[in-house]
Amino acid sequence: MSMHYFAKNLHTLRINHGYTQLQMSQLLNIERQSYGNYEHGIRTPDLNTLLRIAEIFHVSLDTLVSDSQMDQQLARIISYYESVNSLTQKEIADFVAFKASISSI
Repeated sequence: MSMHYFAKNLHTLRINHGYTQLQMSQLLNIERQSYGNYEHGIRTPDLNTLLRIAEIFHVSLDTLVSDSQMDQQLARIISYYESVNSLTQKEIADFVAFKASISSI
């Protein structure tokens, strides 16, 4: 699980749902500081707590731990790739491989 994405998503979901850290800690039956540690990426909740968080916010576990902006960007790139012919797909693949090779220099 990516702690960075989880912490960011957890904070955003809490704010968007109008909860305080104290309210969330009470819903989860944990100390407020423990909950705050989740949002700051210091601690990772156990699976039962993750499931409870997902239930509170009505989201999937994947939504809690993934980078939704990156997922959207990747989906858009894949859509573009799939919309072109096989020759263009090969050119795209070659270009990406080239860019990856020079970015590691």
